[in-house]
Amino acid sequence: MFLLVSKSILGQQVLNLDSLLALLPKAKEEISTVELYFQIGQQYENSEPELAKEYYRKGLNLSKKIGYSVGEIKFSHNYTYVLNVQGNFDSSLYYNLKAIELAREIKDSVQLGKALLNTGSVYRYLSEYETAAEYYQQGKMIFEKIGDEGMKSFILNLLQVMYSDLKLHDRAIEVGLEAMELYEKAGDQRMVGTVMNNLGLSYSKLGKTSEAIALYRRVLQIGKDTDDLNMQGTALLNLGDSYDQENDVSGMEKSYLEALDLFRQMEVKEGEIIALRGLSIVRMYEKNPTAALDLAKKSVDLASETEYPLERQKSLVQLSNVYFALQDIPKARQTAKESEILA
Repeated sequence: MFLLVSKSILGQQVLNLDSLLALLPKAKEEISTVELYFQIGQQYENSEPELAKEYYRKGLNLSKKIGYSVGEIKFSHNYTYVLNVQGNFDSSLYYNLKAIELAREIKDSVQLGKALLNTGSVYRYLSEYETAAEYYQQGKMIFEKIGDEGMKSFILNLLQVMYSDLKLHDRAIEVGLEAMELYEKAGDQRMVGTVMNNLGLSYSKLGKTSEAIALYRRVLQIGKDTDDLNMQGTALLNLGDSYDQENDVSGMEKSYLEALDLFRQMEVKEGEIIALRGLSIVRMYEKNPTAALDLAKKSVDLASETEYPLERQKSLVQLSNVYFALQDIPKARQTAKESEILA
């Protein structure tokens, strides 16, 4: 199952990209132009992530030039969202820690709280749950002290994911539903989709596959309505996994093929790795181990031990299963041992 990365706590508005781009020729070297760069980047981040990063860097450079420290921090909030989607967690951690340092230096409690929460999320992606909880707690305390009710839904979403990591799925669903209700009232469709996707993961873990599928279908539609390719791809991967639980081979194939196309379009390797592995499983259902072998090998080759060790381990398990089906026992055992090293 594939978690949907939350947008940074700055939030993201769906704006008219052409209107924003039309403002650039007359833009001056001032704070409003920094914000314009960030807004343009946000419109690209889930369809053309590298272009989004380019605009975020422009915002950073201008912030430094005009001495706008808050802009440097906002750069980190936005830039690290894309890094997280791309699986570049070490780089994301570097920028988030810099944001914490700068926020403390300028004594900006709001930006410090946001940077702490974002840093906690990176540690969670790195499976360092105790450290993540510490940063979440620090950020939560700041916003409780400030009395910022608008942060409640975001923190609830973070807690939802933490509870899911800790296998407390009933509790995850409880806080997730509360977060979703708040985001629906606020009209934030992208965050509704994010929370809904992660709710689907918890329902799936509890064996409630039909409920999970219904949620993923809604997430997919939200992704289409908001032109969010990452959300669409994530929902499709999770639909593929859910159809696997239901032995729905045609549903699996359709979902994984569409996801593969989207993640290749966005150049997001992790999604491509998972989709290839899913398609390998589809070919095994179809009793075509030769095609399954080719797909499993491609998935393993894409998943380096340093960048995607967990996905590499899962793909090695699938590759081992295919070798067993082909009755190549030596390679099956060798691949199984390699997967155990990464487990």
